[in-house]
Amino acid sequence: MKKVASFIGIAVLASITSMAIANGEFCHKTQVNQSSQSFHSPVSYLAPNCVHKGVSGERSHHFHQKHECQAQQAKYAAIGKGMSPEKRQALIQLKIENRIEYMNQKFGLSAEQQQQVREVLQRNQQQMRQLRQQKRDAINQILTDEQRAKKAHFKQARYAVGH
Repeated sequence: MKKVASFIGIAVLASITSMAIANGEFCHKTQVNQSSQSFHSPVSYLAPNCVHKGVSGERSHHFHQKHECQAQQAKYAAIGKGMSPEKRQALIQLKIENRIEYMNQKFGLSAEQQQQVREVLQRNQQQMRQLRQQKRDAINQILTDEQRAKKAHFKQARYAVGH
């Protein structure tokens, strides 16, 4: 069952990443320098719809990093939108299981340790969800009705298809 869930999760992430690349959302990548395996130098390639073709030098590197981060955020937003609560929960569980598998490979966790780590990660995920909701509630109490309407409009536009 875990392998099926892992396969489905990987397929979903791969398809979303492929769509993001096809849409030109990524315009920066790192390449391992041949002289030193631990040094990564930025290598830029411009996608057809890249909006910053004239930026160069240090400013370019910073802009590329920022743009890549925004593309990654867009990818994760795409993962969340249109996803049923069951699929979203399955994806969260998949992330937890992948983290446990990674830790097991690196540290050789026992079955008991794996279960304890799983419980910690699940508890942390739940606490973070509650903190995010508390933050949203507190901010909404500060905003006026007009500001809340604007916020709702921006949120809707943010998750609109093609945004």
